[in-house]
Amino acid sequence: MILFFVGVIEMAIVAAWTRYVSEAKIIATGIVSSINIFIWFYVLQQVVDHIDNWVTIIPYAAGCAVGSMIGACDRKSVRRTVKKVRKLLNRIPAAKAKNRPKTKAIRPERSWGNVYEHLG
Repeated sequence: MILFFVGVIEMAIVAAWTRYVSEAKIIATGIVSSINIFIWFYVLQQVVDHIDNWVTIIPYAAGCAVGSMIGACDRKSVRRTVKKVRKLLNRIPAAKAKNRPKTKAIRPERSWGNVYEHLG
């Protein structure tokens, strides 16, 4: 399970590395590369320790897939997805704000003269 999250983090870091390289941010690229090497060292150690069990690589591969999808998301794609979800929700009659009946909140009366009179 830890390898899944390591894969997610690694792919998010790789996406950040790609952005930094394309924007020519030298120091940020070096820092992110160093972090990525430490992650790779951990993954390599886990793979060597469990070399006879190939099933341990499946969570890492799944984490890498999820991490690459997260890393590929930018603000425009997130906004586009939110708009699509809102459009789908508006097609559902119960989700439309227009169709919901407006109700007033019921407030308790606060006109008690003496609280102890009502207790007893």
